[in-house]
Amino acid sequence: MKFNEERKRKPNCNSTLERRRWLTLSVNINKTFLPVKLTYYLYLSAWAVIKPYLPIFMYELGMNAAQIGILRAIEPVTNFVASPVWGTVADKFNIHKMLMLACVIGSSICISLFVFVPNVTNLDEDRHSTEEFLPLMPTNIGVSGSRENLSFTTVSSQTSQKENNPSKLFPRDSLLSFILCALITTTENIFDAGFMPLFDSNTMELCRYYPGNTYGGQRAMGALAVGVISPFVGYLFDAYKYIIDAFSFSLLGNSWVPFFFMYTVVMLLTLIPVSKLKVVPMQPPESFSKEVIQLFRDRQIFITFLVVVVCGISYGIAGAFLLLFLEELHASRLLMSLTLVMTCAPETICLMFSGRIIKALTYEGVFCLGLFAYAIRFLGYSTIPEKATWVVLPVESLHGMFWTNLAQLYRICKLHCPRRNVSHTSVHYELSAWRSR
Repeated sequence: MKFNEERKRKPNCNSTLERRRWLTLSVNINKTFLPVKLTYYLYLSAWAVIKPYLPIFMYELGMNAAQIGILRAIEPVTNFVASPVWGTVADKFNIHKMLMLACVIGSSICISLFVFVPNVTNLDEDRHSTEEFLPLMPTNIGVSGSRENLSFTTVSSQTSQKENNPSKLFPRDSLLSFILCALITTTENIFDAGFMPLFDSNTMELCRYYPGNTYGGQRAMGALAVGVISPFVGYLFDAYKYIIDAFSFSLLGNSWVPFFFMYTVVMLLTLIPVSKLKVVPMQPPESFSKEVIQLFRDRQIFITFLVVVVCGISYGIAGAFLLLFLEELHASRLLMSLTLVMTCAPETICLMFSGRIIKALTYEGVFCLGLFAYAIRFLGYSTIPEKATWVVLPVESLHGMFWTNLAQLYRICKLHCPRRNVSHTSVHYELSAWRSR
């Protein structure tokens, strides 16, 4: 508050000392929010390293689209259930910072466990084939020649001993990998469901205590982080893939190990600003269920819920299958990472100026803009040619309009949710993140 008074005063241009003092005060204004900005930057930098590419990682493990869809659907369901629990516990015992630190550590450990999931596409099996009987080969394939000159070093097949009855390898042998991925995904999402709602709620409370600071301005640092880190990660993906193909070398026999390691390191670095975070004391709600029902009686809250569900379905489909779609079109990882850049550039602008945009277009206008942007976005996906996958880049720029919806959602939460109530804000956060896979 002292700075706000000082900022209104013009610096004495005739005094170098006074000018330096004024500039020092200009820097000091963000000391309270510096850990907030760093946390958003580091946490979402870690997200950009590996999480957008998890569908591709699961596909390379040998899973089909249905299994990947199920695994990706675990995230919103787990978040929707776990977030209110984290919020209630944090409010009741006033241990918000402790829980945020625990969530960061738990999430980083769980993601690193993906390295140990077996890849069914690389499994070798001995079916006890002999010179006279090859049970894995289809019966309609004949082998001619002298028995003495007949030898097999490797025989691979996906057919059974029964004639004209081929058996598929992946649905059976990928079951173990699918179960392990499901367990890891569920556990990681439980931790992830606790951190961001608690952190976002605390950020909004800090913005209340320090007028002139907006949630969108803080959250924009996360979008900036994704935009900066993504091209670097995409280039590393392509470079490391080239090394593997050229020299047949990969850490622990897994081409994804360096990126899981990078994620873990950046997540652990996030602990530093979180530990320095100023936490606003919260008060637990008297009756969580009653207050939620009361909130949904509000017309604006109900309309917000419907809009968020529609946008969430669109967001979920794009997040789960867009990069997988580009992988099938043989797009480079660098191009995939640039899609994140194209989403983050307008997203950063929309978040920084969300207040002005909402004021100019009104609440209803912002919601309609977000829905219209996603309609055009999916129409654009259907026109991407295989030989010109770069067309996806301008299509992805429409994503920024959706994040204006997110800022609008938080404004509604701020206006309608009980003051200092993390649990309710957590529920609304997960409604905004609801993704139908």
